[in-house]
Amino acid sequence: MDGMNRTQWTNYGTLLHEAVRENNFDLVTYLLSPHVFEESDKLLRFLEQRDYLGMTALPLAIQLSNSMEMIKFLFYQGADIRATDIHGWTPMHHAMDKRGIETAKLLYSKDKSLMNKAAHSTHDTPLHILIRRGHVEAIREVMRTFGREYLDWFRLNDLGLSAFDLAKLVIGDAEFLRELRASVLVDGWKLKRQRARDNFERARKDIQPVQGFPTGKEFLRDDDEVVDGSWEDFTKAPALLV
Repeated sequence: MDGMNRTQWTNYGTLLHEAVRENNFDLVTYLLSPHVFEESDKLLRFLEQRDYLGMTALPLAIQLSNSMEMIKFLFYQGADIRATDIHGWTPMHHAMDKRGIETAKLLYSKDKSLMNKAAHSTHDTPLHILIRRGHVEAIREVMRTFGREYLDWFRLNDLGLSAFDLAKLVIGDAEFLRELRASVLVDGWKLKRQRARDNFERARKDIQPVQGFPTGKEFLRDDDEVVDGSWEDFTKAPALLV
């Protein structure tokens, strides 16, 4: 083992990829042992080596290993949790593909935005992948675990489908769909309201006062009519926020 070239390539990647494929945790820890990589940047470069599918060791472990021990080891060694393969999948995509909720929680603890990162090939988010697998309890667990602001149910993939659309197509549990609809529509309304407020604030800062016209704090509720014969404060018009 001491004569082994740790960066040697096989037909499927480095020896680290091979060790992960064989679920050989002892070999993985040996290949990444501190006495081998005295400089941390060399270890990270080794961790970032990709196989023929563009996968680093971490997503490969998520896909092929049943060992959380190996996944956690690679994670805490500093594996790039935003690295993408040739399809644009991140480790979170792979975690959702395998319904690996414990893995997803681990990744989420470091980067809460991963659930909304879309793959460049299909524009599927990890949430799309999870919904496509159709496992209701896994979906419920993700909804309980992830902050609602990090679950974008309305982002479209390249087929023009949101995760919410997919749920209606692939999940046959009527009770769950009712729960999901109630939750998602409320979240969607809140998100739309917040975006309207944010957009208005940005616009108000950009608008320069023009003589004879409102300066940004004032507006018309309807493009054609003045409400009650006067201008109204934006914050007093909830009808615009839904």
